Amino acid sequence: MTFYKHDILRFSAASAAPLTFYGSNGKDIIAPKAAISINSGQGLLKAALAGLGIIIQPEILVSRYLRSGELCKLLKDWKLGER
Repeated sequence: MTFYKHDILRFSAASAAPLTFYGSNGKDIIAPKAAISINSGQGLLKAALAGLGIIIQPEILVSRYLRSGELCKLLKDWKLGER
């Protein structure tokens, strides 16, 4: 996976949990260190909009920002497993 060079923004409660991604070639389990841990979905969104890093949020919560180009979807060929 190529986002190891980017800062990850995560919920405080899940900041140490590994992430499992599924793609056409199998799965990849990573445990990225969170650059910032926040206990608010709105706080994570604001941090991402400010350019502070990558967030993992349901598409329905960020669709407006994806449509406007304020955020972009990464890892389009990968699906995140249950968290």
